[in-house]
Amino acid sequence: MYRLNLTEMFKEDLQSSVNYIRHTLNAPLAAQNLKYDTKETYKRIKERPFSYPAVPDDYLAASGFRFAMVKNYIIFYIVDEKTINIIRFLYGRRDWKNILM
Repeated sequence: MYRLNLTEMFKEDLQSSVNYIRHTLNAPLAAQNLKYDTKETYKRIKERPFSYPAVPDDYLAASGFRFAMVKNYIIFYIVDEKTINIIRFLYGRRDWKNILM
């Protein structure tokens, strides 16, 4: 069984996205749903971390980055021997390759 580690960057990314949806877009239910769906997705990642693909970038894939989609957002993570490190939570249209490098 893997241990799940949510990095501070991931937590900040998620909170920022939820706050944007809740306050700027004035959609509190959508924000709540995003938070719930994200939690469910990283629970599934913990159960089966290799069922999600490597990122479509050779350098980042070689570094072990995998991803899972949550609505229009992407969870990026790396699996080591005993831990799944959830690294970032980014909007899908952002330049995530440069952000992760």
